[in-house]
Amino acid sequence: MSASESPARPEAPRDGAPARHPVGPRVFAGVLFVSGGGLFWYAFTESGDDPITLDSPHLAPLVVTGLWTVLAAVLLVKSLVRPDEAPPADPETDAGETDPADVRWLTPALLAVALVGYVLLLPTVGFLITTTVFFFAAAVILGSRRWWRDGVIAVVLSTAVYFAFTRLLDIFLPSGVLPI
Repeated sequence: MSASESPARPEAPRDGAPARHPVGPRVFAGVLFVSGGGLFWYAFTESGDDPITLDSPHLAPLVVTGLWTVLAAVLLVKSLVRPDEAPPADPETDAGETDPADVRWLTPALLAVALVGYVLLLPTVGFLITTTVFFFAAAVILGSRRWWRDGVIAVVLSTAVYFAFTRLLDIFLPSGVLPI
């Protein structure tokens, strides 16, 4: 790419008018903000007269939609203040359309197979074992070569998620073959 080409910033028209920026990112950020705010209001009004405490079922939707709205507001402000900011372009990958023959389909296909296996085995084998095996398999499929680390992380992460859901949130996950 030559120094005169700059795909990250739109070119200014030759008549001296300011550069035109794409509207899509601003519209997307606005839609996210409005829908997040609407869902937050809906979650808030659905709680009614019930108190919102740590163990109430109304807290999680409020936290999720509240964070969604805050992050969407940040995205909206950023897209309005600096609309021409874009990630640096890579001339090899941004040159045009990707040839389907160049795409490596094995990794997404293996992840899809692992996900289908996860869904099929979850009710009978249980969350803890199935999730541990899935996390480990996903790490290996995505190219990790540190099997010991991946195994430890898979066990710790799936155990932490299991106990967070079952003990803290009272959402029971399938225990399967383990009497937990």
